[in-house]
Amino acid sequence: MLRRYISFSLSALILLLSIICPSVPLSASAATANCFTLDCTYEDGTAELLFAVGGDVNICGFEADLLYPADICTVSAVQVLNQNVLQNHLPEKGVIAISWAEVQNTNTAGDLLRVTFECSEKPAKDAFRLNVRDAYLIDENQDFVTAEYTLVQKSTGLDDPDETTVTVPATTTTSKTTTSKTTTSKTTTS
Repeated sequence: MLRRYISFSLSALILLLSIICPSVPLSASAATANCFTLDCTYEDGTAELLFAVGGDVNICGFEADLLYPADICTVSAVQVLNQNVLQNHLPEKGVIAISWAEVQNTNTAGDLLRVTFECSEKPAKDAFRLNVRDAYLIDENQDFVTAEYTLVQKSTGLDDPDETTVTVPATTTTSKTTTSKTTTSKTTTS
């Protein structure tokens, strides 16, 4: 019970800080774990985004911002698809802050959040972005450590549909050392 409270409190605190402080953009790197996907489909003035986690899942929680063009799109529906997801919509900033926390590490993939937008004009292909600020897991010593993850953003119905992959390395923090893996970036266009 205490772990769940600590995990929830940590997530709530991070969510509050994310509202107060601006988010930091993702750094690109190479890895293959915890694949976060943001699928954007646009048709006839409506954009639908599906945020999910899949791949080789081993994660306890994460903090992210879904950024959208508030000048041309308004949120018409937000559907939370996982009981551990918290979201806070900030329409004046064009941001939906997302927090997800488990009591322990999970390896279950699935859809997390679906958002529908009404758009006054067709958005640019990169108008919707996901900024994952933190992803973490609990190690064998019951410490929170940064989890390795991959971010894949896809678009359909926007100009030049593409898929962009950004991977962020795990940084393991112990009482004595901090290690990090090499970083690279990959973008594919279909």
